[in-house]
Amino acid sequence: MSNKQERWERAQVREREYIEAGKDKVWGIPHSLTFWKHQLHLDSVDGCGVEIGCGHDGIYRFAPNIIGIDPIDFSHLCANFQQGMGEDLPFEDKSVDFVICSNALDHCLDPQKVVSEVFRVSNRLILWTYIHPSAVASVLNMVERTHPYHFTAKDVDDLLVDYPHVVTKKHVSTFFETHLKHTKSLLASFTLLVAHFLGVRALCLHVELTEGD
Repeated sequence: MSNKQERWERAQVREREYIEAGKDKVWGIPHSLTFWKHQLHLDSVDGCGVEIGCGHDGIYRFAPNIIGIDPIDFSHLCANFQQGMGEDLPFEDKSVDFVICSNALDHCLDPQKVVSEVFRVSNRLILWTYIHPSAVASVLNMVERTHPYHFTAKDVDDLLVDYPHVVTKKHVSTFFETHLKHTKSLLASFTLLVAHFLGVRALCLHVELTEGD
């Protein structure tokens, strides 16, 4: 087994434990369709959509036209969930109007393969991920095990470089805009403040393949 596979499998175990212990609740995020549309800068969610790494509170929970995909089984939550991985999407070529990948790409086994699958099944990607200064990403990749990857802005650009595309929306937000206004936990707030002052930011991109791809 490769080191990458081992790291990903350990991260999946930690993710399950994190959810089962209810630790995600400390962030106080008011999950709803309104929240997700604001978070992802979406005017609407019309059409056939897929949410990769949807978790248990993703936008698919509030939009039945979006199919949630996750390695962890959340099928008990709603009918529009399929257990699976972003690296092997169970959809025909160009059969999906849009794909959402929100706070999930850094949890994947092979982010480049995920991007390849996204653009196989759709021409439109809505990506939300954290980006780090290079020094911070390097340290976190060595010591932090919940996330198999910690991206820089250049890493995200590199994932898209092989696909002629346009960015129709781009928004870089701080932790003050995203999480700090929600969390009620002093420890979580302190963690967010440290990340903020280290230069960690949230990046939202709307990416569309150009004609002919």
